[in-house]
Amino acid sequence: MPEIKQPNGAEEGPRSFSVFLQNIADGEAETECARQLQELNQYLMSEVERRHDKVAGSLNLKVKVLVDTAGHATVSYAVTQARPARKTTGAIFWLTKGGNLSVSDTRQRELPGVRAVPSPAKPREIPAPIDGKSAAAGEAREAE
Repeated sequence: MPEIKQPNGAEEGPRSFSVFLQNIADGEAETECARQLQELNQYLMSEVERRHDKVAGSLNLKVKVLVDTAGHATVSYAVTQARPARKTTGAIFWLTKGGNLSVSDTRQRELPGVRAVPSPAKPREIPAPIDGKSAAAGEAREAE
């Protein structure tokens, strides 16, 4: 990076960016960065818990400097967040000849005699264990 030469010939190095940030709008820029960073971190923590996976986001600070011919600089800023996109579940469809989507393959022929088997209306009940052993084991011993 080239050194910055001042009009009077004095050389000056870069100044602290954190001090500069504190001075923008009487500290509002720094406060807004801190607030949005905390908000982003809270969102990321909730997404990690929901997804059970790593997630990433970013905090963006845009600083605009407008300098006029008199040497005055007007500084404005914008703070934004980039949050991870929500994960969604996809679905598979087939295209019909007419260009619509169908949940079943329109080219697949149906097999004759094949039908869906209904589930039992009432689940069967299993007898309670006898002395920590299953009732069937006890009946088998009694039959011997």
